[in-house]
Amino acid sequence: MRKISITPQECEKIIRKISEVGEKHKHRSIPPLNQVTVFRHLFPYGKYNEGNLEDESYGIKYKDLLTNYLYLNAVLDQGGEIEGVRILLKEVANRLYDNGILFLHEPIQFFQKIDKVIEVIQEEHKRVKELRKDITGLGNRYSLLIKYYKDKIRPSYTLSSF
Repeated sequence: MRKISITPQECEKIIRKISEVGEKHKHRSIPPLNQVTVFRHLFPYGKYNEGNLEDESYGIKYKDLLTNYLYLNAVLDQGGEIEGVRILLKEVANRLYDNGILFLHEPIQFFQKIDKVIEVIQEEHKRVKELRKDITGLGNRYSLLIKYYKDKIRPSYTLSSF
């Protein structure tokens, strides 16, 4: 298996670019990083501590784990229901880590445990759907697995498509 690595300078450049984009869109909500189990070390006493980014978890620096999470968040945040996606990602990440699937540390674990991953995604999607259906005004039509265009709903991907 080919391992991809980046230099610390490249990692810093990526994080700075993400920060620039984030600054331009700071009016939007940010991912609830302090609620993601794997990042609790970055928020001692409930307050973010940038100095902890250089610390390691299972041999991976927190800044690299954070980069992986933010990349995933950026990919998933392409739809119209960003808040729901962020809740789903947070809950799925927490449940997978609680089940020993350290997918941010070793992404291959996501695929090695795909049956459990799909089960967790489906269960958490049901919870998010219940939480967000009235907020979005879509009621029972709410789903993070379909795309919304104005008042029309157009199917996109579903877990059963894979």
